[in-house]
Parts: sequence; structure tokens; C-alpha cells
Amino acid sequence: TVASNRMVALLLLLLLLLSSSQSTTFTLAQINNRSREKVTRLSGLYNNAHKEYEQKRKDFKKSVEIQMLELFETIQRDETELINFCARYSSTKCDREKNRRHEKNRRAFI
Repeated sequence: TVASNRMVALLLLLLLLLSSSQSTTFTLAQINNRSREKVTRLSGLYNNAHKEYEQKRKDFKKSVEIQMLELFETIQRDETELINFCARYSSTKCDREKNRRHEKNRRAFI
């Protein structure tokens, strides 16, 4: 009976170890799955943020190009007006107008 008690105790210990091992394996699998889910979610967030950044960068670039084009057109129009003004008036009046416009443009960029 002592031997059978020892055998029962060993069997119980073995069952305990086996159930503990399966539980640990299951817990590690859960942690692994959760980690994968988090990586997938973070990857999706990163991809969305990157797409949004790229779109904003393209929109900004387009906006700057439009502003540069408008500025170029304004400068061309201003130069044409100045040429026409100088063709009608004396060189003194033309020089004053050039200086006035130059000062106005200088203040606009400050």
C-alpha cells in the first residue's frame, strides 16, 4: 500500500505537471496572438498616417506651385504696367514710379 500511495502521488504530480505545461503553452500562444494583433493594428495606423502625410505633402507642394505661379504672373503684370507707364511719362517720373514700386514690393516681403 505504501508503494501504491507513492504511485498515486507520482501520477498526480505528473498530471499536475502536464496540465501546468499545457496552460503555459496556451498562455504563450495567447500572448503571441495578442502581439500579432497589436503589430497588425500599429502597422495599419502607420500606413494610414503615412498616406495622410503623403497627401498633405502633395497638397502643400501644389499650393506652393500655385502661389509661385500667381506671384510670377503678378510680377509680369507689374513689369508690363511699369513699361507702359514709363513710355508715357518723363524719365524723372518713371524713376520715381520705379522707386515707389520697389519700396512697396520690399515692404511686402518684410
